[in-house]
Amino acid sequence: MSSSPSSQSPPKIYTSHLPPVQVAQQSVWSFLFHEDSNSSSLASPASASTHEVAPPSPPDDNYLSDPDANADSAVAYIDFDTSRSLTFYEVKKSSLRLAWGLKRTMGLKKGDFVMFFSPNSLAWPIVLFGCVAVGLRITFAPCTSTARELAAQYEDSRPKVLFAARQLLEVTRRMFALVREEMKFGRVVVMDLDSGTGGGSDKQSRTERELCDLIKEDAGQLLLPEPFDGSRAEETVFVCYSSGTTGKPKGVETSHKNVCTVLRTTQAVWKGCEAPHDVYIAILPFYHIFGLLMLLHYPPMRRRPVVLLSDGFKPETFCQAVQKYRVTTVCLVPPIMQALATDPCVENYDLSSLTNLTSGASFLSAQVANKCLSRLRGRGAKSIIAIQGCGSTETSCPALIVPPRDSVRKFGCVGVLVPNLEARLVHEDGSDVQDGERGEMWVRGPTVFKGYLNRVEGTQEAFANASLGRGLEEGRGGRWYKTGDMMRVDEEGYWYIVDRKKEMIKWKGIQIAPAEIEAILSENEEVGDVGVVGVPDGGGTGDELVRAYIRPSNPTLLQDTSTKYAFQQRIEIWFRGQVGYPKWLRGGVRAVEVVPKG
Repeated sequence: MSSSPSSQSPPKIYTSHLPPVQVAQQSVWSFLFHEDSNSSSLASPASASTHEVAPPSPPDDNYLSDPDANADSAVAYIDFDTSRSLTFYEVKKSSLRLAWGLKRTMGLKKGDFVMFFSPNSLAWPIVLFGCVAVGLRITFAPCTSTARELAAQYEDSRPKVLFAARQLLEVTRRMFALVREEMKFGRVVVMDLDSGTGGGSDKQSRTERELCDLIKEDAGQLLLPEPFDGSRAEETVFVCYSSGTTGKPKGVETSHKNVCTVLRTTQAVWKGCEAPHDVYIAILPFYHIFGLLMLLHYPPMRRRPVVLLSDGFKPETFCQAVQKYRVTTVCLVPPIMQALATDPCVENYDLSSLTNLTSGASFLSAQVANKCLSRLRGRGAKSIIAIQGCGSTETSCPALIVPPRDSVRKFGCVGVLVPNLEARLVHEDGSDVQDGERGEMWVRGPTVFKGYLNRVEGTQEAFANASLGRGLEEGRGGRWYKTGDMMRVDEEGYWYIVDRKKEMIKWKGIQIAPAEIEAILSENEEVGDVGVVGVPDGGGTGDELVRAYIRPSNPTLLQDTSTKYAFQQRIEIWFRGQVGYPKWLRGGVRAVEVVPKG
């Protein structure tokens, strides 16, 4: 008879291969702009005016030069559509002007909530860091949100001000109507560096404030950004929304300490593939934790530039940007790799500058990765590698990253623990699994979130209950966050995703992993994106049938009923040749424009 968890020996705790980094006990502002809480200097470097930039001819342009030389005057963010750019100095100067306006003109104070509702743009870093300088808490709404979806997040976070892109103002107005609030002047700031038609001449008829009015040249400037030193670094700075392991989306409270520390832990692994002349490209949205931290924060920490694509990923635009700005580093998701492997436009561009792709957010199959890498090597990127990682909003993005040196040898794993994180693999009762067995991954450390906004019960459910056994008390390592990821770890400390705990499909007593089905389906060139779920068989047995929702690579297949049906049949027949019969798509294939994501 086995003993209870509480009577067993101390739990098995996995740690990182890498030495720990210093935990950052400071504000995001002071961390990125290298200032202490008493600094009020803002020395102006040469050439500190907003300017147009020409395509670089490495290594002569300032943003491809030595990152330690004239760092403030180097270009930080580049808008690909307009070629307009901002230097680090300009971001710092404009954000401090905005901070002054937010405090003095709009009356915002430390701890107030504001909401962002915008696609990627040059306004993002100015508005974000201006809000951070005031000490505000910032929540982010997907720019694809409907008025109803926006209203749900608005009512949960109760922001004092909403920063909205000009093209999303109509959705914002409908949202205010749904929540039955008047859209008074100043409640909404247009998240655009240029003023709209009519400028500020008709304030009486306007309900939105223009961002450019708050950062104009003759505006005041905040001299002392709000400090978050020591224990104050535990205060919330960002709130992204996530479903967690169960339920509807919840606001994940991420602290200054979480953000600053995860940038350090990430670099401890990524430095193995970094170079002095790296150029990043932002095709992932800034409202998602992956894009927010790894593209809006990480490059400026290194004083390296980021090229912004306002419309997200489009193969032609992506290739144009890579060729024009000699992009080296891309953070992406597997469907983008699939597109790069198959889209014919790739053949028209010089992509030789690319050195590494970092894939996250979903499982990456070896077939898709190899096809993508082979295609890019054929376009000149001879030494390109693909790095996988794994994390969540709750872990402030990466918890696991594959070291670059092992990108080939260990392909298929999602990495090793980043520094300062500890992990366990457990059964349902909180007891350790045996070596080589699968279990739910629990993690703790300085990058794990504080809790869910306004969700005390949800927060309690997300963390392990100390009554389950030894080693679960909070202690110096923090609480154990239950990731919901079913994983295994090999003898070298490399982790592999088996599946999500909540998503396991059962048929005839056999457990079927949706992640495995999705990975296989993604290898078919006709599949652009895919999501797999279990649906009741209707026979009262409790069995679930595997169903795949698929966005075709060729969207014209959805325009005609007969071609749509033929596509669904082709995929179903093809898939039967790839797996054993328990995993057949008995729930059918549903061809859709957008794959629903949980």
